[in-house]
Amino acid sequence: MTMTLLCDRILFVLLCLMMFFLPATNAFVKVAASVAILVFFFKRGSLGWAAFRELPVKWVLLPAVLYFGWSGLSIIWSQFPLLSLKGFIGKSLYAMFLFFISYETLSSRKRYGILIGVFLVSAGIISLDGLWQAFSGYDIFVRATFNSGRVMASFKHPNDFGAYLILVLLPAIMLMIMAGARSLIEYTLKNALLAFGGIFFVGIASAALGLTYSRGAWLGMVVAVVVFILFNRRFWPVVLAFMALFIVVFQPLLLKVRDVSLVSDAVMEQEKILSFNGNGRLTFWHDAINIIKDNPVLGTGLNTYTMVIKKYVTMWAIYPHNCYLQMGAELGLVGLALFLWFLTAIIVQVSFLIRRLPQAPERWLLAAFFAGWCGFLVHSGLDTTLYSSQLTAIFWVLTGAMAAFGKQSLGGCDGSK
Repeated sequence: MTMTLLCDRILFVLLCLMMFFLPATNAFVKVAASVAILVFFFKRGSLGWAAFRELPVKWVLLPAVLYFGWSGLSIIWSQFPLLSLKGFIGKSLYAMFLFFISYETLSSRKRYGILIGVFLVSAGIISLDGLWQAFSGYDIFVRATFNSGRVMASFKHPNDFGAYLILVLLPAIMLMIMAGARSLIEYTLKNALLAFGGIFFVGIASAALGLTYSRGAWLGMVVAVVVFILFNRRFWPVVLAFMALFIVVFQPLLLKVRDVSLVSDAVMEQEKILSFNGNGRLTFWHDAINIIKDNPVLGTGLNTYTMVIKKYVTMWAIYPHNCYLQMGAELGLVGLALFLWFLTAIIVQVSFLIRRLPQAPERWLLAAFFAGWCGFLVHSGLDTTLYSSQLTAIFWVLTGAMAAFGKQSLGGCDGSK
């Protein structure tokens, strides 16, 4: 076995470990990611100039490189250079390497299957953890307690847990359908257990999503369902029935647990409820827009929002609960445009690939993950999703995975198919 191949396999193992442990222990993921980055550098160094031959196609690579490059350059004009430097090293470079490691490592169908399995098993465990939290009042892994009657499992906030589940539910539903169809065609104990397991998984993940009472996550899930149906119309009855049942069950509970509208909120501060008088996120967004107006091109610098907002704030001096407005404030409209260009490149590539694939499990699963990814991006427009350390790792790994799926060959460097 060559050193390059050994590094490649180590990277894949680390990637799987990160995806499995990410919901429960962010510290372990940080360590695993740091080791993966070192192994990635060692592997690329051993390849020399040949390392540049298998980079992503240019129309995906170019906006990614420009976006991360602009993030680094923002240190120069940042209003708080040390904060920007810290954010670039600890966040931007971390995200960039996760994207490229995922792209390069997922080189075969076998590896895709393993990573999906690891991801879904982890999601199943964390969904059970969320239900246990609803029953006992705390989760198993970090002893997190209820947040105003909303489950969050081991995540930092119910909205984060909801965003995570957006990525999970549609792939789980597709696997449930495929397992059920296989059981009807050829009834065996194994097929029956797989079908039952799929139903159980979808049930607990749906219940966990509902009990987050995250309006942004619910909206993201609706968008994910719409995107999925656009690519796979044959499944619309099942998917729409799932959404209808979800809304019938949890909408009345939302009104009881959270007496809120779509754009109003309340926060707890020193054990007192401070009403936002119906303004909610619209107020946060207005403050962020004012920062963009004053710094439209260059922004205030990466990772500076929480400091700059203190000069503008009318109510909430932390985050705008809109990742795109925060990005526009910190990196200017140029940085935001580069990020949106990168997302558009991924969307075009994956959409084209899904259309080319035959009606088969490979197409259905890719469409399910892509739809969840789109729903995740919608949720990012209503919360701090892309700035959560846990969710950032998942987002960039899955984005790299989808970009890798568009490569012409999935033969893999290890010869697996």
